Amino acid sequence: TLFNDSALKFMGVFDGAGYTISDLYINSSTGKYGGLFGVSAGKIANVQLSGIDYNFTGGIEAIGGIVGYNVGSSGGLAGSVRNVQASGKITASNLTAVFAHIGGIVGTNASTVAGASGTPTNAMCIIKDAVSKVDITASGNTNIYAGGIAGNNSYSEVYNETGVIENVKNEGAISVTDSSQAKTGGIVGNNAGQVSKAENT
Repeated sequence: TLFNDSALKFMGVFDGAGYTISDLYINSSTGKYGGLFGVSAGKIANVQLSGIDYNFTGGIEAIGGIVGYNVGSSGGLAGSVRNVQASGKITASNLTAVFAHIGGIVGTNASTVAGASGTPTNAMCIIKDAVSKVDITASGNTNIYAGGIAGNNSYSEVYNETGVIENVKNEGAISVTDSSQAKTGGIVGNNAGQVSKAENT
């Protein structure tokens, strides 16, 4: 799915029951957030994507095999992505957004979620028990953060809390060219959060 507004987000429960979705194809020059779910503050679990083929150009800001932007909601919901796998390729070219975050599982993993009153809830966005075999190729004269699991794992200065990535493995290749500032990593491109039990091969 493609979203152009982070306020429009999936907030439910998606349990793939261990099934595999094969050959998912996305081609876009207009979306801001792209993946199986463009933006999610919900609970996504137990699904495998096989042979994804995502192609993005232009102002895309967050691309993930499973979720583009794993975020929270003012009601205290925190996006979670658990027990998932993805394989295939993501190609992003001629990127023009100020920042473009690209990950095999999640593009951007947000940090602590604020409650309805604006106070922290300790509900942190999380990626757990995930495997990526996604090859990422990105280019554009902008700031590109690309990682095997997540492009960006965030930190909240307001609440002094972070996004969480735990028990993950990446087997995909990452290539970024022509970027004004590139940050790449086998697990996370730009990490300001918590990462534990991670393997890159």
